[in-house]
Amino acid sequence: MNFVYKIIIIFTFGFCKAQNKPNIEKPTLIPCSSYNPDNSIDKFIGTWEGNSNGKSITFILEKEKIIRKNSSCMDAIIGFHKFIDNGLEIENYLQFAHTLYSDGKSTTLGGTENSNTNLAFLLIDHKSKNKVVKAFISYIDATHLKIDKIENLQGTVLTLPGQPAYDSSIALPSNIILTKQ
Repeated sequence: MNFVYKIIIIFTFGFCKAQNKPNIEKPTLIPCSSYNPDNSIDKFIGTWEGNSNGKSITFILEKEKIIRKNSSCMDAIIGFHKFIDNGLEIENYLQFAHTLYSDGKSTTLGGTENSNTNLAFLLIDHKSKNKVVKAFISYIDATHLKIDKIENLQGTVLTLPGQPAYDSSIALPSNIILTKQ
């Protein structure tokens, strides 16, 4: 009789199938609860380069509609950067340009200031220093932007094994004019 029960159990579980894991790596088409387009972002979009005192920085900035945690949507500036210091490439993420924000490859995220649409802020992942910095950028004209200043974010930094040690200095150039390419 035990043999019959074992055969029934094996036969029953042989046809069981585990549930498929949801695809959380790709964006899903979730409708937004609200969405206000931000056309003031458009003037910051493009490939921008600047050089000063042996430091060179390149940004590829794109506009993307992203979904926030509360299911509302917003336009954001996402981007990728390359930083060269005295001819030595320190950071380069330009190869990830044109990927989606949800892919997690972008190194910048920002938007425009509500009170002045000629000002933008960018949170830049300054990976060689193991931190995120905030850059304030001014629109000058259709071919020029200016990085007015870059500052550290306030808060506590946790360094995980394998990451570079936290460094409070900022290597990225500020007070620099960027030219559209």
